[in-house]
Amino acid sequence: MIQLQIERRLDSTNAWSRHKTLVARLCDVPATTIFQDQRELLFESLSNLELPPHRSLLNTVRTTSDLSYSPSESWGHMVVQIAADLQFAVGLPHFRGYVQPAEDDTVVIGLECLEFDVAVAALQAAVGMINQLLITGTADAAAALNSVQTADEQYSFGDATGPIVAAARRRGLPVLRLDDESRVQFGEGVHSRRIRKAAMDTTGFLAEQASTDKAFTKHLWSTLGIPVAQGRVVVDPDDAVRLAEQLGWPVVVKPLDSDYSNGVTLNVRDPASVRTAYETARQESESVMVERTLPGAVHRFLIVSDRVVSVVRRDPAGVVGDGHRSIRELVECENQSPRRGPDYRWPLHRLQLADEELAYLAEQGLTADSIPAQGQRIELRREPYLTSGGETHEVLDQVHPETLTIVRDAVRVVGLDLAGVDLIARDISIPLAEQKGGLLELNAQPAICLHLAPFNDKPQPVGEAIIDSMFPDSATGRIPLIVVVGSPVPGDLQSFAEAGRCAGKINAVSTSTLTQIQNRKVLPRTDRPFDRLAAMNLHPRTTGSCLAASAESLLANGLGSDHCQMLILADSSRITPNLESELDGLLLRLLSICETCLVNCDDPVWATRVTPGEPSVVLASTTVDLPMLRRHLDAGGRIITREGDDLVLRSGVGELIRCPAPEVPTEGIYEWLIKTASLLDSRIIPEQMTSVPHLS
Repeated sequence: MIQLQIERRLDSTNAWSRHKTLVARLCDVPATTIFQDQRELLFESLSNLELPPHRSLLNTVRTTSDLSYSPSESWGHMVVQIAADLQFAVGLPHFRGYVQPAEDDTVVIGLECLEFDVAVAALQAAVGMINQLLITGTADAAAALNSVQTADEQYSFGDATGPIVAAARRRGLPVLRLDDESRVQFGEGVHSRRIRKAAMDTTGFLAEQASTDKAFTKHLWSTLGIPVAQGRVVVDPDDAVRLAEQLGWPVVVKPLDSDYSNGVTLNVRDPASVRTAYETARQESESVMVERTLPGAVHRFLIVSDRVVSVVRRDPAGVVGDGHRSIRELVECENQSPRRGPDYRWPLHRLQLADEELAYLAEQGLTADSIPAQGQRIELRREPYLTSGGETHEVLDQVHPETLTIVRDAVRVVGLDLAGVDLIARDISIPLAEQKGGLLELNAQPAICLHLAPFNDKPQPVGEAIIDSMFPDSATGRIPLIVVVGSPVPGDLQSFAEAGRCAGKINAVSTSTLTQIQNRKVLPRTDRPFDRLAAMNLHPRTTGSCLAASAESLLANGLGSDHCQMLILADSSRITPNLESELDGLLLRLLSICETCLVNCDDPVWATRVTPGEPSVVLASTTVDLPMLRRHLDAGGRIITREGDDLVLRSGVGELIRCPAPEVPTEGIYEWLIKTASLLDSRIIPEQMTSVPHLS
């Protein structure tokens, strides 16, 4: 049996990839090759999985040519193929896998990921499938997928935060997860913004508190003349019954301050049902409201920064008759649609004919065997809930302009910048006053998922709208980052920070022993470069960062960033033999994310690994006699050398800059390199950061 050993968790930009990468070792790998029938059985098992329509493994299974190392198929390739596809099946990007041979029956593999724990589950599931195949001749892909899905549900963002994070990644914004409660930071330092679920950091405390008090919200709306459902807070079940009789049947009974329709009972038509609904609402809140039922369908408006970006009509679960088939047959047919599935990963949930649906049909004088007329819509549930098979229809282009103004005013008076408003109307295209429609309630953390997959296939880019409101005018959210590969002492970087010029103002520095922001020491959790970068990026006054990390640390942990304004290759010491083979890969990835790379050519390791003529590379040396300096010039590159008391920047066309040189210290070259970069930054580094390739 193949044994799986997790070795390293590499943050973004590492020797393997630009993305997070989980590195593992496969032991006891069979010496035999994979037979065609074994491969077919594995992928037949995968292809038979019930997957959302936009995540079909049939169309996304990799071939070995997509993977690194060798076009020949191996058990290692099969493991990373299956693991990558399982990650994709639960809704993650279709990341790459990598394979490196090791000794005898051992293979080293790498798997790109968003969450390390999900990648671990995917690799474990893939190895489990293959071991099952080797022992029993079968492979249970459903069990493998279930284990990965369980891990994804535990570690991934929820349906409120997830679409916003996905939009940020598509925009190329830095994304930093702050905790396991859906708190996320977009951007870095002075450019950072934060969300929790669907609430932005600009949401005021008083506004959010007001939105949770449905009675207070209705009072504000009524004062402005905004139409609302009549009703009030009741003190006990008897009071609820009296109010319901005054308002007229049917009524709605709901908690005063709950979310996601928890504890809400619709279409209550008699005193006994009012009492039952009251107790249901009391389980969610200490206070209960009773309101008159407004005629029409429920519409959810999503407002972002005073702009209505989406309006969906929520319809209860139902079927449309054809004059021939029964309700039962229509339900069975509708459930065959690839849009319907067993859980939230599908646009729509499957319809059901359970006790509640049958009871509601009976109220309409129908049974499951009744045959509706051609075009007749039969509702199976009273409530328009998605989990019971309900549908949403995007209707933004149908909303009457007066209604749009009313909804925006309703959000303004409460003070929210991101909100969901529930409104009832028979026809959303005519004014509310003409149809006795009105507003129901306001949600400070609206369910974004309602707007993502409408039944009529006209989704609005709601995640993008939220991100654009936080980062207008194509802002990148990034601050300058300088990475020094080596182990300088804190004083070296301090002088660099005091210069404050390289790629913008640098006011945060970090070495393996010290992290300092605006002359104040902070304590990162570990020595991982990612953690030290996070400490600097979290500070709202950080305008630019300088990170020093040894080559060994970067090889072992990754950088933890996908951009770098300047890379200074200063010192290659402390690289352990087992990691030295990955140095070329690390250098390749670092060069791909930096705008300018300053290389210490007096270090033989860097001198032998830099390709002459690389446009972004500037070679630096305390001498002018190195042959590689001439090769670099001849290939169109730039060099910096010390000539007497001067520092000289040259290109192939001749001398570009000459200025007084900083002194070369007696020990090490860090201070000289850092001051060199500081003196020449305006001439070497572009003034504005450009966008970098990002995860789509």
